[in-house]
Amino acid sequence: GSPVTAVPDHRGDRATARRLLPVLAAVVAVVAIGVLGWLAFTAGNGGDDDGRTPRAERTGGRTGSPSSSPSGPSQPADVTADGMEGFVAQYLATVTSDPKSAWTMLTPDFQAASGGFGQYNSFWKSIESADLVDARADPASRRISYTVAYVRRDGSQATDDVTLTLQGTDGDYLISDEG
Repeated sequence: GSPVTAVPDHRGDRATARRLLPVLAAVVAVVAIGVLGWLAFTAGNGGDDDGRTPRAERTGGRTGSPSSSPSGPSQPADVTADGMEGFVAQYLATVTSDPKSAWTMLTPDFQAASGGFGQYNSFWKSIESADLVDARADPASRRISYTVAYVRRDGSQATDDVTLTLQGTDGDYLISDEG
């Protein structure tokens, strides 16, 4: 006679796969969060800063004062009052129409300090518009104080005086603190 070979029973494989699927999804999520965190951390410094390079070296010897050297692609962007004010105006226009996009304009630490996206969104979804009335930017400290006029979705109006601390440079700011 011919040898008898066992036919594998694959019913247990499906049950095992169903049990492993949540574990695999969690591992993928952890890796994705790690990669996004690494990208967020390295995005502001070109990915090559180990924290030991003095700031003046990282910025090509410039410390925010005007320079007479030409500004090429390798030169870092400046921090200017106009750039800071433009960022705040853009943030206020974005936050009332697309809070999810505006959320990415906050540093991860400030997102956490803001109580998470749910709390942030619950405030901003009650605001119809937020218009920049007046702004006073201090590029040296990256702090900007401004007056904003709100129109709430219920039609009521209010103004508020806000001071933000920004991180980054013109064209690449994030909000890192309020107050």
